[in-house]
Amino acid sequence: MKRVRFTLLFILTTIAIFAQADASDPAYRMEQVRSNPAMRWGEAASASKDEAREKAKEDFLTKLNTTVVATMHEENDNFSESLTAITVATVNNLKEIVYQVDGKWCCMVYISEGSLRQAEDDRKESILEMISIGIRQEGQVNIAEALKYYTWALRMLNLYNDKVNVDVDGISYNAKSWLSTHIPAVLSNISLSINPEKIVENPGEYEKYSVIVDATYDGRPVSVLDISYFNGESAVGPVHCKNGEGVIQFHDLSMFSNINLKVIYDYVNEGRNYSPELAAAYGKGFKKMPFNKQAAFRLPLRYNGAAATPNPQYESYNFVEPDEGSEVIILTCNLSEAEQKTVATPIFTKPRNTIARPTEDLEKYIMSIENVEKAIRAANYESVRELFTPEGFRIFELMMGSGKVSVCSKTPTYTVEHTGNFIVGKSIPVAVKTKRHISKENIVFRFEGESGKIKSVAYALTKRAEDDIFREAQWSYDSRYALLQFMEDYQTAYSLKRLDYIESIFSDDAIVIVGNVVGKKSKRMYEAKDMKNFSMPTNVNYTTYTKDGYIQHLKEDFASKDFIQLVFDDTYISKVGGTEAYIDNEVLWIELKQNYYSSNYSDKGYLALQINMKPTGSMINVRTWTPYFVPMAQLKKSFPIGIQKN
Repeated sequence: MKRVRFTLLFILTTIAIFAQADASDPAYRMEQVRSNPAMRWGEAASASKDEAREKAKEDFLTKLNTTVVATMHEENDNFSESLTAITVATVNNLKEIVYQVDGKWCCMVYISEGSLRQAEDDRKESILEMISIGIRQEGQVNIAEALKYYTWALRMLNLYNDKVNVDVDGISYNAKSWLSTHIPAVLSNISLSINPEKIVENPGEYEKYSVIVDATYDGRPVSVLDISYFNGESAVGPVHCKNGEGVIQFHDLSMFSNINLKVIYDYVNEGRNYSPELAAAYGKGFKKMPFNKQAAFRLPLRYNGAAATPNPQYESYNFVEPDEGSEVIILTCNLSEAEQKTVATPIFTKPRNTIARPTEDLEKYIMSIENVEKAIRAANYESVRELFTPEGFRIFELMMGSGKVSVCSKTPTYTVEHTGNFIVGKSIPVAVKTKRHISKENIVFRFEGESGKIKSVAYALTKRAEDDIFREAQWSYDSRYALLQFMEDYQTAYSLKRLDYIESIFSDDAIVIVGNVVGKKSKRMYEAKDMKNFSMPTNVNYTTYTKDGYIQHLKEDFASKDFIQLVFDDTYISKVGGTEAYIDNEVLWIELKQNYYSSNYSDKGYLALQINMKPTGSMINVRTWTPYFVPMAQLKKSFPIGIQKN
């Protein structure tokens, strides 16, 4: 009996040893993958390890594309019939087996069908999210963002051939057909024009001519639109048009009888950083979008009542790359004529009703603004020092030194808004140029009541963001102007790199959360738990800073950038509770869609601030940034901080 037991134990031990040996043998593992019907794989051998790996990937793609069908059969759950064409770049967890034998490298790459199905589902979700964002931004006349996300979604659909349906106003469309019709319609509904009365000459500047470009979408001033142009020496862009206007600058207009402009609709660099799947769509030799004709504008130019003597070199310069001879994405549209007409209709969100502003014609304040305008035109800032408080003039000097600042209107119109606690002068339109970046801003002025001097200046918010603050609601004027001034100062502080101001507006125990997207986008909906365990999407890296840590982070960030521009829109405001009046310490949340531009980085996301609106100096208790919209109720639940004492 003992002998039998020993024999059985020997046999079992021997089998286990051989099984372990087989499991560690790469050739055996490859055979296991080949024999598994749930696996997709490719293999190759070469004298070079890297070459074997690349050839294995090519073999993987060839086999995949010849064995799967790009059509979804919903009635049949057979995965091999529902897969779509896929590139290696879309598969983040592609596994490999590689080993060397007889002087050659053997490589196998493989993945399970379940992982491929998940990759396809994730792409479809990402495409639908892009289209949803585009529709929302178009509705708010943010055409730059709308075109960006529409184009990205179409690029994804073109590369992967995923079958995606999108619901628009209760009607289901094939997403590729919808985008193929809607994107050129969006571009066709953009109107750019130049009014000769809006050409300003600033003799003291090298680029002494500032030309205002009026930009509308189906007759409405755009909230944001990006354009580019040729200034006679080089291509310039992006130029950010805000509130229906953009500024383009020239050293000499005498050789231009026409100006060629292009609406930017394809954001290549941002797309490559958005997700691995979208980066693959911008891979080597990526195809061009076929919208150059709709995006091109040739505007006649007349200055001082006369047309220029054209320079053939400038006149022939066309900012539109020809489609002929280039690889261009082929649009597919299977919509009926009636559907195409519906899809081509612009999308607008009904604007919120706003309250009237308490405007007055206070001559002494308007005269101060007019004198500042003259000082900017002459670049003689010292001449208006006496119109400012010491702190006000310090901020004004920082603003004038942040780039080449020039007045971009011949005859600006000024107004003054006056409440019991606020006197606001509006506004000097200026162009701010930093290297090749140009932004159009409006400088607003805040006056002291007793002295009548300018105590601070800032760049105005977009009209949409300002209208959101002045929407119809039971809320005092002083509270609205306090929030408006706070957000204008916040936005401007980043443009002027004012670390001192930013440090002053954060409470000592402020919670500062900064997020960075990593990897692919994930589902947008998530639940925030509590302040200590703030639950965010897992594909976003969140760093929580102390006040001092955040200021140090900003200091390093500011040092690496030539310019920073924040543009806010899509604003949500909610009170924490307590009292109603600004003078009694009102605590509120404000969440804004933030467009962040800089010389070496840009992103879009949602900035949320919990602010204690104190008359002695409003303070930020909480600051969060996420690429996703966070419901206001979740913010309040996650950060239950109440009213702070004076």
